[in-house]
Amino acid sequence: MTRGNAPIHWVLLDETGGAACQNGETLSPEALSKIAEAVSMQLARDWGSDSSARAGSGPTDIMPGERVYTFKNGLPEAPGAIAYHSVDGSGVEFGMEDITSCSSLYGDGASASSAFSHEAIETEGDRGCNGWSDDGQGTLHANERCDAIEVQGYTVTTSDGTVVTVSNFLLDSWFIPGAPAPYTYMTANGLAGGVEPPGPMQVAAGDGGNYDSVEPAPTTGSQVFGFVNAGKQIRGTPRNPKKAAHWSSRAYKRGHRLKP
Repeated sequence: MTRGNAPIHWVLLDETGGAACQNGETLSPEALSKIAEAVSMQLARDWGSDSSARAGSGPTDIMPGERVYTFKNGLPEAPGAIAYHSVDGSGVEFGMEDITSCSSLYGDGASASSAFSHEAIETEGDRGCNGWSDDGQGTLHANERCDAIEVQGYTVTTSDGTVVTVSNFLLDSWFIPGAPAPYTYMTANGLAGGVEPPGPMQVAAGDGGNYDSVEPAPTTGSQVFGFVNAGKQIRGTPRNPKKAAHWSSRAYKRGHRLKP
């Protein structure tokens, strides 16, 4: 399957200054290249697009049309977040990641590779960071491809044999009311660790960390503005609650609050 959207070509930049992951690993040009290769393989083979990623050599190594994803030592604008993606005032996609919040470079859980994979896939699925799906039961669900199964991941093996973890992602069926399973890439392909959500636009079970941004569906077009500051919430448990609350996240932009 080849998707119809124009490809996104990411350039990964290391601005960590030698800061380490929580297990002590640090980025290097080689590590950046392995992350870029693994996610490029996922985007082409599993997502079905011509999008890709490469490792940049420095802050000026940005080719025309590329989208910048920067690994940093902390995200002061988003304290507590591992990573986020957004669009600038001109609608250009970008991403940021805090290496010190990552568990490791390539491993299970909140690794640097899985965080970039998560943000790259979600950018593919919602280019403008503003898409919604209506469940037909009075609720809109943000078009996020990884949040409802955020704690799930699988591995990709790069050309030199390095095993790199990438994020599971939701299939189109998850966004269609009444559609049958499977709803995720991992469950559709029988990969270990894949846990199905119980139905379309529902959050998968787990040890916390899976969530869904929702708001009431307007009954008529004239009611859209009536919901700007009322009734929005997060269903589930974000792995990083501070991420859901900071300015770049869908939850923040759409006025959501964390459900008590």
